[in-house]
Amino acid sequence: MNAVEEKLRGTTGYFLAWIFLPLLPFFVIQPFIAFSVRLTLPFFFIAGLLCLKSRIAAIAVAVALTVFNAVLFLSITFRLTVPDLMAALFSGASKIDLFADPLYTALAGAAVLSLSGTAAIAWKYRPRPSAIRALGLLYLALILDFLSTGQFGHGASLTQIAPPEGARLQSATMQSGFDETARKGGAPSVLVLVEAFGRFEDSRLEDAVIEPLLRLKSRTITRGHVSSYGSTTAAELRELCGIQGTHGSLLDGRVVADDCLPRALVEAGMAVTAVHGFSGSLFERTRWYPQIGLHDAKFGIEALPEPSDNLCSSVFRGPCDFEIARTVDLALKTSGTPFVYWLTLNSHIPARPHPSLEDPFDCPEKGGPFGDKDICGLAVIWRDVLTHIAAIATSHPDAQILVVGDHPPPVLSRRGRALFDPRDVPWIFIPPEAEEEPQ
Repeated sequence: MNAVEEKLRGTTGYFLAWIFLPLLPFFVIQPFIAFSVRLTLPFFFIAGLLCLKSRIAAIAVAVALTVFNAVLFLSITFRLTVPDLMAALFSGASKIDLFADPLYTALAGAAVLSLSGTAAIAWKYRPRPSAIRALGLLYLALILDFLSTGQFGHGASLTQIAPPEGARLQSATMQSGFDETARKGGAPSVLVLVEAFGRFEDSRLEDAVIEPLLRLKSRTITRGHVSSYGSTTAAELRELCGIQGTHGSLLDGRVVADDCLPRALVEAGMAVTAVHGFSGSLFERTRWYPQIGLHDAKFGIEALPEPSDNLCSSVFRGPCDFEIARTVDLALKTSGTPFVYWLTLNSHIPARPHPSLEDPFDCPEKGGPFGDKDICGLAVIWRDVLTHIAAIATSHPDAQILVVGDHPPPVLSRRGRALFDPRDVPWIFIPPEAEEEPQ
């Protein structure tokens, strides 16, 4: 046996096959983020033990664990329960182009490479028991670390998917008074749920993003923040229905949405419209939107006021938000007191600003004031949306408009994540323009 074979049967080979290679895909995403999946490391340890008896069984376990790690990582990163994640992947699989983004392509390639390497080493070089014992202490340390922190290494905790027991529901529609005014029919109402719009830890950065709204001198703008749990559909139910849950829990009857704002307005005879740039099949919105009163919902290219060749984003590719803004403007001009719900799209991670968007932050230069190019790109998209909302507010002085984030952006870099509150999202309320007092 030569020196290389000796090492591959010893501690080195065991480390490569059952620690380094299984975690390789996550090192591709972000260096040192790999321990976000350390919960499964004990099972890789068991797979290594199986290798002493059955190489086929060990390789089968490694494949299963790699798939599970990918699902777990996506679940935590995008704040989805595993059932909701799987449902989303199946319902929107034909519309999502994962390989349009280099990150997902690199991740898939690293996963294939890591599995192939683990299988090759496990098949040819059965580890010595002494090698397994030597690395057992490392596994033990990682397990104790996970149990003591309750955190995944990339900074997302399990409590960000579901609220803690007894947590009080917070919604921007209730805090701002938007819900009450809309139910009274006191003003045309626009609710804008902005994708991945998180609350900056530094208020100056938030001010720079929402500056188009702050320029509305004729409106007395109010601001606040609410806690966010789960993904976008949880935020939709939070703001539209005042309940904690997801579309999955709504569809299977675990939560009841019997007092949703859109439904109440429809029953009162008001015009209600919803627009979103992506397919309605994702998260089964075509199924549950009518349940909460959003019967007139336009998705994808149907959300555009007229045909357009402009498309934005890559993985979640669809019409550009700056064109859907015109649909919102037109909807406010309909008869009656309308309610318009707009769920934006283009800031969905991974986000790439459309070339036509103005960049006031000088993002190519070290990420502008954010110090991170990805966050700066998000800020460009958010600010463009808010610029169009400001224009809508100016054109419709009688309308109340509420802008709120759905959840903090699930960015992968530590530097990017550190810019945001890990749980809260901001809201900005634009009331109707005050009428002048009679002389």
